[in-house]
Amino acid sequence: MDITLFCCEIDGIFYRTIEPDSRAFALSGSRLPGRYSSSLQPTLYLSASPEGVEAAIKSHTRARRADLTLVAAAW
Repeated sequence: MDITLFCCEIDGIFYRTIEPDSRAFALSGSRLPGRYSSSLQPTLYLSASPEGVEAAIKSHTRARRADLTLVAAAW
């Protein structure tokens, strides 16, 4: 699959939560399969706001660590 067909230019600050001991890999994508990806598809879930991250975390039923860290990435 040619992923360049799905890429676009982005600009701004984006947010995600990570486990504190994974900070060095914050932009490496999810470790586990998600709602929209299989374990074979590296996926980076980002939100345009901290509130969006909070809403996404609340909507997931999978057990999560309580000590997640919010990180911001700027492009």
